[in-house]
Amino acid sequence: MHIHAYFTLHLGNQLGPCLTKEYMLRCIHSFIKRVNLLGAKFKFCISSKKYVLVRYYCMSLYSCQLWDLDGANIQLFYTAWRMCIRRIFHLHLRTHDKLLRAICQNDIRKVLCDSIQSFFRKGGSIR
Repeated sequence: MHIHAYFTLHLGNQLGPCLTKEYMLRCIHSFIKRVNLLGAKFKFCISSKKYVLVRYYCMSLYSCQLWDLDGANIQLFYTAWRMCIRRIFHLHLRTHDKLLRAICQNDIRKVLCDSIQSFFRKGGSIR
């Protein structure tokens, strides 16, 4: 049995549920770069304010509404998100994931699900 990955390209971005690992790594690199820039510009802000800035300015992930949240490649993004949250709050690398969720009041999966719901409530149009 031969399985074909199905996605399409739009302006150089992959759209569809079966995204390649290379595309996910590119999204992760872009996300980490934005978090690092924000952290450098706002290094004197308290961590909770930096987290709000990350939510608003770094989580604009093009086509994330079409990502497969149960796929293997999404785990790479979840890991990168936890790494950035640890950096923002100056936490040890071995800080447990449940503690991160408590600090952030949401985990990344819920944030992505909310984005998907909002996308489909608006009729599926990207503005």
